[in-house]
Amino acid sequence: MAEVSSSAFNIGPYSVPMSLHAENRSRLCSSLKSHPKPPPPSSCILLQGGEQTTLYCSDRDVLFRQESYFHWCVGVSEADCLAVIQVDTAHAVLFIPRLPEVYATWMGEIHPPSHFKEKYAIQEVLFTDQITDYFKRT
Repeated sequence: MAEVSSSAFNIGPYSVPMSLHAENRSRLCSSLKSHPKPPPPSSCILLQGGEQTTLYCSDRDVLFRQESYFHWCVGVSEADCLAVIQVDTAHAVLFIPRLPEVYATWMGEIHPPSHFKEKYAIQEVLFTDQITDYFKRT
């Protein structure tokens, strides 16, 4: 089973530093900016992570696997997240779902955005319901 520490993604005996995902984002942005038709200034990349689904009409979850490109860019293993990468700076913002308090009854502790910021070594973490406000201010 995969495990994420504050500085690395660990699976079995292998450890991948979270800094690798920051390097991936930087390389992606550099590649876009050096393209013969680069994106306009202040462009952003919007990525949607994998969505958690249930088995048919039951309350049983299907084994979740993160969307590959999303994981490559941000290293996030949780479902139902979004990410925005500013092409000019490679600044990344992770958007996590705002879970209701009753979620903790069945699924355990609900972590605040600061937990994910540290866990994934990402610049900014907001809730998915704040994405419209984020784009209005950028």
